[in-house]
Amino acid sequence: FSLYTNYSVQLKNGLKEEAEEIYKEFTSKNPLIDATIIFANPKFKVVVGNFKHKIEAEHLLKKISKEYPDAFIVRLKP
Repeated sequence: FSLYTNYSVQLKNGLKEEAEEIYKEFTSKNPLIDATIIFANPKFKVVVGNFKHKIEAEHLLKKISKEYPDAFIVRLKP
């Protein structure tokens, strides 16, 4: 069961080391935004934000899109 059942922004889908690096970088710059690493065999996804409404996730995506050009909105299943 995941707490992230709403809209989030995925920053990375890659190797464990890459995911951990992006996670650390993001959380140090954005300490007030939820972030997690999800293992999706065989890759690791870095997911940030947890919003009830897609528009909120879109605001976050817009805010971070320069730094994370490959980021996109996801809706995770419980």
